[in-house]
Amino acid sequence: MKYDLVGNIMAFEAGALDEDGIRALFQHLVDTGLAWTLQGSYGRMAMALLDAGEIHWTDSKDRRRCEWYYFPSNKYKGAVRIRDEGKHGFRG
Repeated sequence: MKYDLVGNIMAFEAGALDEDGIRALFQHLVDTGLAWTLQGSYGRMAMALLDAGEIHWTDSKDRRRCEWYYFPSNKYKGAVRIRDEGKHGFRG
């Protein structure tokens, strides 16, 4: 059965997903790479779940490719993705 991504995102936004549903949603977003392309709160939530061990990286290449770092005191208040060039950061 195909994963209902849109339905689960809508349920998450409405607060209707239980903890298992939230973990499944964010695991799917990390597995597909969508966590890093949606609005910033999804990337930050994915990173928080990854850091807490609630979900896992699909493989080590995904983790290296993502290159997220936390700067809790910065003006973005959370995760900032650093581009490969290391020159420009943008909100995650």
